[in-house]
Amino acid sequence: MNGPIVSIARELGFEGDPILEGLVVSIFIAGAFIGSLSCGSLVDKLGCRRTFQIDTIPLILGAIVSAQAHSLNEILLGRFLVGLGIGVNTVLVPIYISEVAPTKYRGSLGTLSHIGTCLGIIFSLCLGIPAEHDPHWWRTMFYIASMPGFLLALGMQFTVESPRWLCRVGDMKDAQTIIRNLWGDSEVDKAIEEFQSIISNDGTDVNSRWMQLLEEPHSRGCIKVVSFLDVLS
Repeated sequence: MNGPIVSIARELGFEGDPILEGLVVSIFIAGAFIGSLSCGSLVDKLGCRRTFQIDTIPLILGAIVSAQAHSLNEILLGRFLVGLGIGVNTVLVPIYISEVAPTKYRGSLGTLSHIGTCLGIIFSLCLGIPAEHDPHWWRTMFYIASMPGFLLALGMQFTVESPRWLCRVGDMKDAQTIIRNLWGDSEVDKAIEEFQSIISNDGTDVNSRWMQLLEEPHSRGCIKVVSFLDVLS
């Protein structure tokens, strides 16, 4: 939003109002906050693979609504929807990597995910350069921003489900097949036992409080997540 915000404000009638300009940018964070909180429930009910595909709906719809916006309310709605999708993805990607990737590849895949994010930010900044000369370029930018959502929805159709989630819902056969194909025969029994142990302990820590997120050492992680979302916005 750094590049086209001036053009957007001028065309939609709030140019020179720093509060509204800031709101258009920061509403993304509000959507991401709600999306990140809802991710756990979605994964528990639908699994990682289906959650990824459903998550593309606000990503695609939000970008298209933003591209076609003709009022402040419409651009706010579009930005909020995109924030919802990004909030879910921010939580879901590391979960999926940790539950699907073999141990020796998890660090590399996590690094690759962050590299992809950084490249996406650089690409978006470069994409905003024509906005300095074309006052309507920002609409094209948002249309382009919807394309990764389509690619993600299509790509997840060819990926595997989390074996941990399959164990959780009782589909042991598919879980064993996925572990065998990805991790090797020697890891099947060990992984299934580990997953079952984790699942059996879910919900046992009933004394946990949301306010603990603001206490050390968890608060440092929360600050990093907020900073990361601020960069994405």
